[in-house]
Amino acid sequence: PPSPTTTVSSVFMAMAQEQEPLEVHRRPKRIVLNQETRDYIWQQTGGKCYICKEQLPRRSWHVEHVVAFSRNPEKNDVLANLLAACANCNLKKGSKDIAQCVELGFAECLDSDAAEASHLGTSARHALLLALEKKHQLYFTQRTNTQQVDVNSLIEGLEKITISEVEGEQARWEALQAVGQLELEDESPAGRGAYGEVYEAWWSPEARQQQQQQLHHRRLAMVPSPSPTVETTSGATAFKPTPSPTGYTDFLLCQNDWFLDEFVGVVNVVFEAKDKTVGLFTLESIQGMCEVSDKITGFGDFEGYYAGYSRPCRAKSLGSYFASLVGKTSCDDLDDDDVSTMERLMTRCAPWYYNETLTPYTYDESDSAPDACTGLVYDLFNALFDYKFLNTGFDDPSTTLKYARLQVPSEWGDWLGSLHNKLSGMVGKSYGGARLVAYDLDYKGDLFSSHLLTDSAYALIAIFAVFIMFCIHSQSAFVSLLGFFQMFSAFGVAYTLYMVVLWMPFFPFLNLTALFLVIGIGSDDFFVMIEAWKAARRQCWDMPAAKRMVLVLEEAGSAMLVTSLTTSAAFFASALHPITAIKCFGLYCGLVVALDFILIILLMPAVLLFYEANVEYNPLCCAAGRRVVNPEDGPGPVPGCCCCRCCEVTNGTDWAFEKLGRFVARGRFFLILCAAAVIIPLALNATLEYPETDEVQLFADDHPMEQYCCTGGQYGKNFNSEIDGGSSFFPVRFAWGIRPKDNGNYWNPDNFGDIQFHQGFDMYSEEAQQWLSEFCASVESAEWYNSNSNDCLMDRFVAWMETDCSGSQTTCCGYNASDFPYDEAVAETCIRKAAELSTDEDWGPGGFWFKVEGDRDLKALVLTFESNIEFSEVYADSRKFDNKLTKWLDKELKSAPKSMEKAFFVSDFEFYSLQDAIGTGAYESAVAATVIAVLVLLVMSRFNLCVTIFAGITIGSVVVSITGLLAFQGWELSVINSVIFSCAIGMSIDFVAHLSHAFGRSLARGLAPLEAVQFSIIVMGPSVTAAALSTTIAGGVMLLSVTLFYYSYGLFLVYVMLFSWSYSVFFLVPLLGVAGPIVRWCGCGDMVGQRCCASKNQDVHGEDQEFNFRP
Repeated sequence: PPSPTTTVSSVFMAMAQEQEPLEVHRRPKRIVLNQETRDYIWQQTGGKCYICKEQLPRRSWHVEHVVAFSRNPEKNDVLANLLAACANCNLKKGSKDIAQCVELGFAECLDSDAAEASHLGTSARHALLLALEKKHQLYFTQRTNTQQVDVNSLIEGLEKITISEVEGEQARWEALQAVGQLELEDESPAGRGAYGEVYEAWWSPEARQQQQQQLHHRRLAMVPSPSPTVETTSGATAFKPTPSPTGYTDFLLCQNDWFLDEFVGVVNVVFEAKDKTVGLFTLESIQGMCEVSDKITGFGDFEGYYAGYSRPCRAKSLGSYFASLVGKTSCDDLDDDDVSTMERLMTRCAPWYYNETLTPYTYDESDSAPDACTGLVYDLFNALFDYKFLNTGFDDPSTTLKYARLQVPSEWGDWLGSLHNKLSGMVGKSYGGARLVAYDLDYKGDLFSSHLLTDSAYALIAIFAVFIMFCIHSQSAFVSLLGFFQMFSAFGVAYTLYMVVLWMPFFPFLNLTALFLVIGIGSDDFFVMIEAWKAARRQCWDMPAAKRMVLVLEEAGSAMLVTSLTTSAAFFASALHPITAIKCFGLYCGLVVALDFILIILLMPAVLLFYEANVEYNPLCCAAGRRVVNPEDGPGPVPGCCCCRCCEVTNGTDWAFEKLGRFVARGRFFLILCAAAVIIPLALNATLEYPETDEVQLFADDHPMEQYCCTGGQYGKNFNSEIDGGSSFFPVRFAWGIRPKDNGNYWNPDNFGDIQFHQGFDMYSEEAQQWLSEFCASVESAEWYNSNSNDCLMDRFVAWMETDCSGSQTTCCGYNASDFPYDEAVAETCIRKAAELSTDEDWGPGGFWFKVEGDRDLKALVLTFESNIEFSEVYADSRKFDNKLTKWLDKELKSAPKSMEKAFFVSDFEFYSLQDAIGTGAYESAVAATVIAVLVLLVMSRFNLCVTIFAGITIGSVVVSITGLLAFQGWELSVINSVIFSCAIGMSIDFVAHLSHAFGRSLARGLAPLEAVQFSIIVMGPSVTAAALSTTIAGGVMLLSVTLFYYSYGLFLVYVMLFSWSYSVFFLVPLLGVAGPIVRWCGCGDMVGQRCCASKNQDVHGEDQEFNFRP
């Protein structure tokens, strides 16, 4: 079953899923704002509520949609429609227009500051202008001293967004009316972003041009002298920067800043100091980074691509920022004095940045931060300097800038591909004192797709190499070609069975990797069949071909049956994995293995008989003088011809495996000790760590884009803007009324099932209300609670009930604190009304959940808070937080009334749930696969416990050794690696099953244990070695791949073959030889009966062998 965290996440995904029937009221998904964007919105109104002008705390405030979100979720849920508001005003406004709020009398403090917010779009400005017009009309009508407004200041503030500028109060009022009645002339989609289709509305071109000209003239009027001022105080030089005409926004990438405009990509380039004792804060290094910036912006048609933007696109670099701050034209104009001045300025401003006093976008947003510490300085520390540079949070702050970043707006498509090729040749090179070490483009996915196609050529080369091995082993291109056809037919037939017969709803891309499985498992079966066929022709040459094929099927069929059953059973065990893609992968691979056995049993005997009868000695294609084995002339070589032979039959391999068998039998104790010396240290390290980032690695560790995010130096994480990412703390969501159970289709990733409700949930009772109030108090006093968190939903509901009755609100208002808990009927009515009125950001991600149809009962309650525990993607940290909150909630629920005792909590556990599912699923499926395989082997060996136990020990040794070696190499339990790891059991069984099966058959034929050791290696050694060699060659070729998946799969194939073959030959067989008497005592019944060539009773190895074998 899936983990609890996965189940809970699935429940909430089901709540958000648009599917029929709609059982609860689901709101459209809102844009998710990171902390940096929230800070930006907060700054636009000076940290005050734009409606009531109350000062807002830095974190606990609402993001308010000026034009109601519910009017058009796709169009209105954009940054250009968002302002900061307090919780009370946001709740009161709900889905009403801001002009309606003015009429209702609770937006009397609204002024022009809100309309002046630079990021607002036309629709939001239009709504605010209508509200100001309404306010102006109301106040001029009433003419009271307390409600009189300064019309001149109001109109003057609005001039910045009006179409024309005129003189006189009456004329200005007419202009205001004109703007207030302005209708949007056009509206069209501007593109599809991450949250749906985004629209941009604009005025007429003439009005837009006139507006921009007025704004430009006003800005120029406020620009100070273009040269910086240097004042000397007590011998110290104080720097006062000269802002550019548009201040910080002059460096925004194109139309908007990079994190605000989803239509502008960003190229991130990281530099490392060539000499870390000197650092990057030198003129040589700064101008070297500018050289790279110029190469990027001068590459291709960069300027032409962005010609339509209202401002030219610029790069964010140390040189361009420093040049602006000192009043220079470009980076090339900087000198050593400028760099020294900048270093002193950064040293002065660093404490203000790291104590979060310094903020972006304005020159002096704080009364305490120095005027010189502008928004440009903020962005230098936030985005371009490494986070340790002058960081006062460290005991010993680094005064050397070791890493710096360059950010350049990017084009899309082919331009990025060409830029990647250019930058990849620059990695490792030095520019001045800066060495380019990594970069990040919005091209990683496209690059992966491109390399996936090119790397497929290596897979074809690997397949061709296996085909050559087929030809060498079978000595026939004809047999090899049809053997390949049979092998790959299993892949296609399995697909038909999977999709058509079983009607599976999901076929993941991972299933295509079963192609490599066919190479390993299918080639093994082919070599076993061919080896048995060749042995039968040598030893039973005087028997009719059809009868001889019966012996081949008995000998090879039993061996293939054992391995196919154990391998397919191991893969079918992967269907227990909680991750859908791996479940489907296990099912499909099991089908491929089973069908490969069925097809080789059905097709290959006919192919071999046809080859003997019609192809091998066809005179139409013979080459005279070739020496071949002719069954009609006995076992000796005679002159003849061969159509499709690749090479002569040789006895070299037989001699080699005779020697190998003798070596294993004599050195069995030494080999066991050597194997144990390898297995034990690898087993002690057989633990793969969980990944610490949800970034998916697609390329090798040394790839510059992987170096930026995932591997090696992870250079991107050296910068403050990359560290926090989104939420700074773990959010907490408590839910009542919902069963934390996922009843969806586990084989379909798009099916989350239906929500299941607790029938006994009831929060209307006075007892439940009182307990919820106490629960909120317990939350606020808990050690994990963040004091900046939003107020508890129940507290906000009570505050809403205590508001004065006015305007349209005549019920559910005017209550006193002593009235709580409310009468059950009152609570039911008012909670329903509160939910109906709240369609915006009222309750955050939580709230009251009702049925859409029928009795419209309250079905669920979700309370949301923020913890004071920093968010982390590290598995151990997430697990610790999960356990801590679970214990806390269990303790609180002990005092809950019966109607509220069923609750659970979730957080941002998506990646944690994935980690947990990968980890538990990998180990559980591995154990299940091993157990199932051992049970199958036990049955096939007719319950010979000793052979089964030793085989199980060997399989486990192979798996832990592979895991330990991969752990030494730094492998993590990522999604890709977990898929590859799921093949470990299935591909480790073949050789173990073959040799244990051969050993058991040898004992059944009356051989002594040491004779059985040699016989099993002589009989099965050539086929398992050929299979191991062919698969190893295929894996080795794949090591040339660029994509991580092909490379990792190739490395895995090499390791599996290495350990599986060596442990089977040098560990399992010696173990069986040492424990031979015990093995015989355990039982050694033959698996499929005993039949041999009656006409041939000859020593296989000759008279000079130490042991005589008779088949």
